[in-house]
Amino acid sequence: MNSVQKAAEQFYSLSNYSYPTSYTSGVSSWSADGETILALFPVDPKNVAPYQYSCSTGAATGYCCCVVMENNNNGNASDASCTFAAVGDYYCVQSQQ
Repeated sequence: MNSVQKAAEQFYSLSNYSYPTSYTSGVSSWSADGETILALFPVDPKNVAPYQYSCSTGAATGYCCCVVMENNNNGNASDASCTFAAVGDYYCVQSQQ
């Protein structure tokens, strides 16, 4: 997830200060200014559907990407909407700008 966050921030800096507006796990790529920033959005490491990634990117002004943790209470958020908590079932990253 940290790689996704770094890619989104790089996209932001190369794209007139707007974030990516779409993603599809295992399919989407993010390119800006003629440069591929993220060749493929990651797939679930176990590669078993349904994939547990959730990403809200539609507004171009921010994003929230989360993954369900395999072990409960090892995450940093209580839901897939970037509700950050000391412990949670989700690991989330969000826009930094």
